[in-house]
Amino acid sequence: MNVIRIALCDDEKEQLTRFHKGVEAWAQKRENFVQIEEFDSAQAFWFVWSEDKSFDILVLDIRMPGMDGMELARKIREADAWISIIFATSLREYVYEGYNLDAVNYLLKPVEPGKLEECLDRAQRRMEEKQSEGTGLLLPVQDGILRIPVRKICRVEADGRGCVLHMEGETLKVHKGIGEMEELLRGYSFVRCHRSFLVSVKRIRKIGTGKLLLDDGTETPVGRSLQDAVNRAFVKEFVQGEKARWDT
Repeated sequence: MNVIRIALCDDEKEQLTRFHKGVEAWAQKRENFVQIEEFDSAQAFWFVWSEDKSFDILVLDIRMPGMDGMELARKIREADAWISIIFATSLREYVYEGYNLDAVNYLLKPVEPGKLEECLDRAQRRMEEKQSEGTGLLLPVQDGILRIPVRKICRVEADGRGCVLHMEGETLKVHKGIGEMEELLRGYSFVRCHRSFLVSVKRIRKIGTGKLLLDDGTETPVGRSLQDAVNRAFVKEFVQGEKARWDT
């Protein structure tokens, strides 16, 4: 059973309630299983999403106090090309700016009957297309910006002011520091194992004293102060993976 995780972000409680009911009605018609979570500010969603990037669809109000929807979308797109964003606004002037942020569509308030379902249908199609590609990060490289599937990254190594991504049979230099990469990969099961290395916990085959063996046959050093954190991350990933297999 695939569950579609949908976030609703609007500072108006009544609008959140309308969106919630609309998503439930859409899910029932399409026979989809959904998990709906409500957020009353952009900051509230950003706080959760920074740690957990498993949301599939975000219905996002644009005009909100503090961080507005456009600012939130820009911050998200710096780190994630995956989540489908549906903007909600009463002002048409935002439409063109939103498409530059790779929005799926717009909901103009007051939302017309059936328009939310149309947007969710489009978001689901896009979600299914991207699932075949895998979650991606938009990263600056020497000649532009490149989309890198997270699933291909085995480890990240600091290299001057940038980093080298060690992927399946290839390496790539990106213009992001190790600290920045650690933040971008937060929520994707990566762990800092050394001041100069991040590794995908899913790629760890064996933990030794002061080193890790990854599933591509390479070894990566483990800092003494980080050994416990790596051990905990590995055990957590293993236990969750086993539970998922038993639950299916």
